Amino acid sequence: MAAKRAQPPGWRCRSWRRASAGWWPGANHEGIPITTVSRTLLDLASTARPGELERALAQAERLQLYDHRAIQGTIASANGHRGTHVLAQATTRTPKWARNEWEAEFLALIREAGIPEPETNEAFHVADHGQCEPDYHWPEHRVIVEVDGFETHGTRAAFHADRAKDAALTALGYRVLRFTRDDEPALAIKRLRALLPSAGSRPRSG
Repeated sequence: MAAKRAQPPGWRCRSWRRASAGWWPGANHEGIPITTVSRTLLDLASTARPGELERALAQAERLQLYDHRAIQGTIASANGHRGTHVLAQATTRTPKWARNEWEAEFLALIREAGIPEPETNEAFHVADHGQCEPDYHWPEHRVIVEVDGFETHGTRAAFHADRAKDAALTALGYRVLRFTRDDEPALAIKRLRALLPSAGSRPRSG
């Protein structure tokens, strides 16, 4: 039985809830071949870049379609599918949601630099402003990073909205860094590292 869900942009699908870890040979809905979510993720793992696969896993969680047991069952019964190792590795940690490729790439830079893992795109309330959903957030250090693309931050409205948000966050003691694709990655990481204690050290209070 097909069930429609409200879905954020980026993934258009229908979910068929059925106890199965793989795919249904010959199964279709209104003439369209169908597979399980876990099988789709396995196939994606064989061709996608790591950031793309993590985004898909995080999207599945946001849509409440993620089933770790089903994924492990699909991997176990995949019979040498080339995506098995990649998917198994990707599911060893909680996936981080990135809205686009640029956000996924910057998250990879953070990890490669050994910087503590941030929260990503998780909303919280900011006094005198309302809901804020920063790209990367280290709440224990009161540090936020935004990666700005011109296509979403280049309008007059976005310009004013970004500064209103930054002012509200600064008033609460947050430090906000903004980077674009034109910024040198090494310099961006250097500036971020300067605001975060090294791994294992005690975060600043407040």
